[in-house]
Amino acid sequence: MAGASALGLVVGLGAASPASAQEGLSIEEVVVTARKFEESLQETPVAVTAYTAELIQARNMTDVRDLTNATPNLIIQTSGVNGSSQTPAVYLRGLGQADTVLTADPAVGIYVDGVYVARNVGSILNLVDLERIEVLRGPQGTLFGKNTIGGAISLVSKKPGRDFAAQAEATVGDYARWGAKASVNLPVGETLAFRLAAYANRQNGYIKLANYPGREYGDENVWAVRGQARWTPTEDLTVDLAVDYSSTRNTGAPQVLRQTFPNAATGFAFNRFYSGNPASCLSPVGQATNPQCFGPVQVPRDPYVSNARFFDKQLNVIEPTNKFDVAGVNLTIGWDLPIGHLQSISAYRNLRSDYTFDGGMFGQLFFQSTADRQDSDQYSEELQLSGSALSDKLNWIVGGYYMYEETFGHVDVLSPFITLILGPSFYPVLTDNHGDTQTYNVAAFGQATYDVADWLHVTGGLRWTREKKEASIVLLPQVPGGLKGELTVEKVTPLVSVSADVAPGVMVYASYSEGFRSGGFPPRIIGRFASFPTYGPESAASYELGVKADLFDRRVRANFAAFTTSFEDFQSFATLANPSPGDPGFGTVINAGDARIEGFELEATALLTRSLRLEASVSRLAAKVIRVDPRANEGGAPITSGRILPYSPPWKASLGLSWRHEFENGSELTARVDAAYTDLIYFSLGNTSAGSQKPVTALNAGLTYAFPDQHWEIVVAGKNLTDEYFFTSGGADTSVTGTSTGVLAPPRTLMATLRWKY
Repeated sequence: MAGASALGLVVGLGAASPASAQEGLSIEEVVVTARKFEESLQETPVAVTAYTAELIQARNMTDVRDLTNATPNLIIQTSGVNGSSQTPAVYLRGLGQADTVLTADPAVGIYVDGVYVARNVGSILNLVDLERIEVLRGPQGTLFGKNTIGGAISLVSKKPGRDFAAQAEATVGDYARWGAKASVNLPVGETLAFRLAAYANRQNGYIKLANYPGREYGDENVWAVRGQARWTPTEDLTVDLAVDYSSTRNTGAPQVLRQTFPNAATGFAFNRFYSGNPASCLSPVGQATNPQCFGPVQVPRDPYVSNARFFDKQLNVIEPTNKFDVAGVNLTIGWDLPIGHLQSISAYRNLRSDYTFDGGMFGQLFFQSTADRQDSDQYSEELQLSGSALSDKLNWIVGGYYMYEETFGHVDVLSPFITLILGPSFYPVLTDNHGDTQTYNVAAFGQATYDVADWLHVTGGLRWTREKKEASIVLLPQVPGGLKGELTVEKVTPLVSVSADVAPGVMVYASYSEGFRSGGFPPRIIGRFASFPTYGPESAASYELGVKADLFDRRVRANFAAFTTSFEDFQSFATLANPSPGDPGFGTVINAGDARIEGFELEATALLTRSLRLEASVSRLAAKVIRVDPRANEGGAPITSGRILPYSPPWKASLGLSWRHEFENGSELTARVDAAYTDLIYFSLGNTSAGSQKPVTALNAGLTYAFPDQHWEIVVAGKNLTDEYFFTSGGADTSVTGTSTGVLAPPRTLMATLRWKY
């Protein structure tokens, strides 16, 4: 992963003042579209971290997870829930979503060229041929819409241009890694240009599967391609068409068993009734030494080994599977009219996935999901009209949005052991869930900024959203006729901000914004029901104060934001009484309570000399539950007030140092070192030590040599150089299944890359 905070800045030959012009040293301006129109990063009254293509390359970033260490109060990690290797847990300022199911909406919106990616599943996107990345922190409920209560992550690809250009690179590294990237820009005449980018990467895993010789967790086999065309028939009209496809095949999320709890309900029952040796297995010594028992003996001695097993409906051992295919088509038309700029974004995105769940050594006896098929088809249309008035004192944008999505999910949950409790009618399937959901979302929005004076700016915005969800689910064998559910949500989310240029290069701002995440249907239910349970939306309202400053002739840049957020009706797991007499309580999702989130973020970049650049960041987060429904629980344990929200480390910090030297022959040598610190992090509201990760510091470094012709360069780099052993996500069930699992971060990895550009 890339360490150090990033402000989207590069060393350039700026001209901020005569002094800086003489020295030829200043921080270059970065243009962002955080408010749907182009403006300087330093003039945007929003907490934004921006990454240019140069910074993405300098930090050797490969996918969106590499944003984690470099962005304050951001966590993006492999979720690992139900075995999916391509579903991230994405959290911003304590708000996010870690489950893999399609019925759960993300709380942080991910956008690709302005197109909203509706599902977390399959959204570990590769960073290929990008112009920039923008991470907007805090609710973005006006211009970016629903499911952005935590913030938004916008990926902007490079567009076809009028000049021929090409570049390619090849990478080799540890764990038999080999990879390649290539892109070419091809102009055809004066009005038409094409751009093609491709990416491939293969790598062995770092966690051996004891029951599957030759198979490993943490492996990768992915390839992706993106094609674009730009047509500019007139100076006022631009038509962009983009098509992308990616394919991922691997063994599964790099998950290991961390700890067992033999006194949990299922563990105790197994040792008593199923082990065949209760005298030994009910004793701590037997649980620690006898492989017949459920206990610490089941935790592999080698920390990079897993005892995972996978089963079909007949409980036959099968091969682990992780397949993800993601495709998209995007048509964007921009037209300059006398009244403003009109833009249409029409898009279709498709997801096909199929993956198995790691049930562990005793998955055939405990809860075991044999198939998690998740498909999604998403259609969207957005119209924007923007312009200026009153001698350019007023900048405005209005628009409308429509999205339709169809999803299908299938989960088999097996548990022969449960037949002891529920009877043989449930064997071998405890529940076979087939679920379909249709989502209809329509919204209208508007936002305007008025310059009260040259130094004072006021912004106001509003978005109206109406969303309807229709769902059906078949539960076999309990409810073969299926259930139908319907949920409608209507919300108005405002934004107000005031910014003032208080000194040359210094801007202060204050803002209030709201956002929400839609409600839905519980992902996994067991039992006999007359109706499909639902849960409502959650909402966030945030106050923010910020300062953005370019100092010392733009040789130092410092951005600071402090915020407080009221998080209401947050969605969490609960155990409810089953409406069918004799059936056990069932797990579902409810609006479990409220939380308060407070914190701050500081990002800084300093150009110490012509060759030396320092980057640093620090962020503070206090995210605690202040009200909770007594039915809420995690892993069977009740949730109480005072709990810390998951994926909300109290502190994050990063420090990066880069040095560049130009030789007389025209070649360049660049060295970079990045360190990133993440405080104690809980992976669930349970706040157990078994479901957490202690503070950890990761160290990355790289050395780049550019040849005199400036066409070739070679890079030698390493990640996690101190070989820290730590978990990026996980979970613990101390009362029912009695297991704690974690997704293990990659160990130290080294790589070498050869790049060419024309």
